[in-house]
Amino acid sequence: MDHHTVVHGLVNEIRANTVAYLQTNQTRLIRCASLIERFDAAYQAWSGKPTLNARQITETINELLIAKQFLQDRFCASVEYEPLLDGSEKSIDFLFHATEGKRIFYDVKTIPSRGHRQMEALSGRD
Repeated sequence: MDHHTVVHGLVNEIRANTVAYLQTNQTRLIRCASLIERFDAAYQAWSGKPTLNARQITETINELLIAKQFLQDRFCASVEYEPLLDGSEKSIDFLFHATEGKRIFYDVKTIPSRGHRQMEALSGRD
């Protein structure tokens, strides 16, 4: 199976299982539409000019999967996607509001595997 087929299959799977779940639970995920729009934009940009580098798609998929995990947590009251930090123009990836009133800030990082970085270097893409 080639790289493009794998990416298309992954995107379809994420749409069916993760995006659908987030949309069903969007009342608890503040800025859910922004996260889904980011995913769609990443896929559109890549599918217009498919390359071995689908990093923006994988980074957004990781955020979608983490948002889903948060919402499935029994201690989750709600989650905010990319909220602004108090007194700043900067944002963080997620703010988890726990059922007991606590808030937890999360910043998501996607680190490509060593083999993936080597493939990108060999293909001349970063």
